[in-house]
Amino acid sequence: MKNIWLHGALALALVFGLGCASDSISVNEPEQSLAEIKKAIVSIMGDPRKLSENQREFTSQYFGRKADSKFDPLKSKERLYAIMTILGARRPYDIEIRTYVEKRVGKVYEELGQDTAMSQKLAKELQQKLNQSRDGRNMIDDFRAF
Repeated sequence: MKNIWLHGALALALVFGLGCASDSISVNEPEQSLAEIKKAIVSIMGDPRKLSENQREFTSQYFGRKADSKFDPLKSKERLYAIMTILGARRPYDIEIRTYVEKRVGKVYEELGQDTAMSQKLAKELQQKLNQSRDGRNMIDDFRAF
């Protein structure tokens, strides 16, 4: 009987652990307006390669691992791209960041998976950019009663 409870508890812990696994990184509850968040995202990733219909999911251009080197998409064996999604109906918003890695196989790229370290780096840059925009913000202009 004790053995059955132990197996049941282990199975439950395994299911719960796998169900909660996620490779995305979140920037939680920035107090900025939606327009300021979008502006910060574009300043981090540049002009998006794709933008969702509701303009809350930004897909970056392809980039390399090292920021100091020039990325050449035609010659690179590996490329990355990030997806930043603004979640929530109103303030405070959450921003989810996922970075994907692709490797060239012949003339096409195949997805290898996600890079959480790069997602964390982008989240840190975004958080810094949002903090900078908060310092220069005009509270009177930001507040709209109507």
